Amino acid sequence: MTGSENYHLQVRQIVVHHLCSNPLLFKQFLLSANTTMSQYISRSKMLQNGTWATQVEIFAMAHLLGTDIQIYTEYNTAKDGTKLFKWMNHSGKFVEQSFNTSDMCMYINHANGNHYNVVLSVTAKNNTKNLSKFKDRSTSVP
Repeated sequence: MTGSENYHLQVRQIVVHHLCSNPLLFKQFLLSANTTMSQYISRSKMLQNGTWATQVEIFAMAHLLGTDIQIYTEYNTAKDGTKLFKWMNHSGKFVEQSFNTSDMCMYINHANGNHYNVVLSVTAKNNTKNLSKFKDRSTSVP
């Protein structure tokens, strides 16, 4: 998004501010219906460096940027042990149905179930090759 990880704390703060400024829009993404956005932010420690983003923050970022964010993630393991991957769309339209999003899109690889890397190139549709070999932040989806 910025071309550098140097701004991750500022981006985190902007996303948290967006969540806190629009709690009714994002309440649907919280796991507990009885949790307020302030409680979620406090319990998740999202303002602290090192806290991993969840789908709540990804939907907030998609809404904030007015674009879809496609996440390439492992979703299952085949009987032969092969890991299966798919693209999951996180759109501002899921936050607000009447929301207008850009034709542009961000692509991110959800690596090892706990980290997100930018995808610089998508060359094949519906490709399910294992991306675990990519360790740097500049993942290319074959």
